[in-house]
Amino acid sequence: MIRFVTGIATGLAIAYLTAPSSGKTTRDSLVSFAKDKVERYKQIKGQLDKTVAQVKHLAEVVKSQTGFSLPSLFTNKEAAR
Repeated sequence: MIRFVTGIATGLAIAYLTAPSSGKTTRDSLVSFAKDKVERYKQIKGQLDKTVAQVKHLAEVVKSQTGFSLPSLFTNKEAAR
């Protein structure tokens, strides 16, 4: 009987020491992780929007200086082959 109780006590001690964080700690960690990812997504989206605007501006500059739009450049190139 003493070995049985000692076994239970040892098992409970090991389980307590190796158990993951409490529920609140785990939830806080997940919320923090999600907020970080959302913030990073917003940064990347902002950078992408800025790059798209720059490419559109450059396409307009090319069109105004050459008279060609980018799609027509590709079409003319294919027609020349």
